[in-house]
Amino acid sequence: MVDDCERVYVCGWGGNTNRSFGISYMAQLPVTANAIQRTSDGSDFYLVQFGAGLRTIEYATFYGETGGSGEHVDGGTSRFDKRGMVYQAVCASCRSTQGFPVPPSASYFSTVNGSTNCNNAAFKIDFGITVADPGPTQYVCVNNGPVTLGGQPAGGTWSGPGVTRLPNGSYQFQPTAALVGRNVLQYTVTTTGVCQSTRPLRMIVTPNQTVAIAPVPALCADGAAVTLQTTPAGAPGVPPEAWPATYLTRSRRALAPTPSLIPTLTPWVAARPAG
Repeated sequence: MVDDCERVYVCGWGGNTNRSFGISYMAQLPVTANAIQRTSDGSDFYLVQFGAGLRTIEYATFYGETGGSGEHVDGGTSRFDKRGMVYQAVCASCRSTQGFPVPPSASYFSTVNGSTNCNNAAFKIDFGITVADPGPTQYVCVNNGPVTLGGQPAGGTWSGPGVTRLPNGSYQFQPTAALVGRNVLQYTVTTTGVCQSTRPLRMIVTPNQTVAIAPVPALCADGAAVTLQTTPAGAPGVPPEAWPATYLTRSRRALAPTPSLIPTLTPWVAARPAG
């Protein structure tokens, strides 16, 4: 089968069941380092995924019981999905053994052979297609420096407003006044075969906030509290937690006179996303 990314899939079996037709052991076939089953007793299934044009082996594994009389299949019961999945029905656990493999992370209906001889074992392997992951939405102030762009898997390409490719091959986003607001960047990776995966990243540039504090009149040490006025008023300009706690009321928006010297109050301003 050839999938949507031009990868080629081959499934087969061999071993003791075919001994009357000559030697057909599977043990010498190549497997990849990430195979589900890297060794064979010679009587197993074999599944391999080739890259586009059959130029490379991208994945290969054995699958079957160690020992026993050997897995086989009576008829064409391999099924393929162009999204990169293989479905297989197997004559397994012959002679009433219980050794057909179930990987630790696999889901299953039953692992018990209730037959006095062979039983049907059906399995599915998802060879998968890599998907680009640019990461979560980011917020950056307009006067910030360049933002380094990552993404998984590494090695992809970035495009979009404010994106620059550096001589070392990495990418960065440069916020400017013209980019204040929401910007959609794109991260693209070559996945498998001839396929590519592209996913968006929202980069939101927030403007600078200039804060002005209205003058506070002269206060008596035992006088009433005075509400502090700022421009812009409240969040996202000066939230309550931005004022220093000393000399302020519980709401942190009113100045409470005390016998001590009233200091100069300077609120900090945090970058807050608009909306």
